[in-house]
Amino acid sequence: MAKRRSVKGKKPTQQDLPGTVPRKIAKVHAAAISYAEARDDRIESGRQEIAAREELRAQMHKHHLDKYAANGVSVTLSPRTEQIQVKVRKPGDDDEDRDLGDDTEAAEAQASLNGVSVE
Repeated sequence: MAKRRSVKGKKPTQQDLPGTVPRKIAKVHAAAISYAEARDDRIESGRQEIAAREELRAQMHKHHLDKYAANGVSVTLSPRTEQIQVKVRKPGDDDEDRDLGDDTEAAEAQASLNGVSVE
């Protein structure tokens, strides 16, 4: 049985042979790094989205709301599944021609639906 020799120091690098594919292709390597950075940004963005969704859910529960609509923003909280749907209409959208009123009117209307008095 042969003994393994311990190599001290840096191992020599193997040279690429002519006619073979090099181990590191600069464009592929750069594309892989770019993809990994984009993926990491997407993952971090997802974490921020989850935190914002949980904050919205907590605010909806705090104010005893299942639905909220004011100034082009509508939020629906499903009582069974706790799923939140948010729609934001930009000013000037042709889909929404009616006036949503101010926040006070919307809060009073929502509170009256939930049986809570707003003063």
